Amino acid sequence: MLREALASFRRRPGYDDPTRVDHVALSSLGFKYLGTVLEQSPRHIWDVHHGDHIELHWEPRLHLKRCLQHRLVRDGHAPGVVRDDYFSINLGY
Repeated sequence: MLREALASFRRRPGYDDPTRVDHVALSSLGFKYLGTVLEQSPRHIWDVHHGDHIELHWEPRLHLKRCLQHRLVRDGHAPGVVRDDYFSINLGY
């Protein structure tokens, strides 16, 4: 699913702020898988994969979040917090 989300990402021209995804934000398996998928993707999406964090540009990070939320909501597995965040962004809040 992450590969599909990254494949659908299209970078817009201009500067994109870097962000940091710490290993404590994900499960150890999720962090490992994200690092593996990013390393197989184009370099303009991520910067550096350290042992304890991944430097990832803001737009692909937001794109991944939205794709994961969409999939969880669509499949009926999204907890209320995820559902609320997903729909609030769709409604423009």
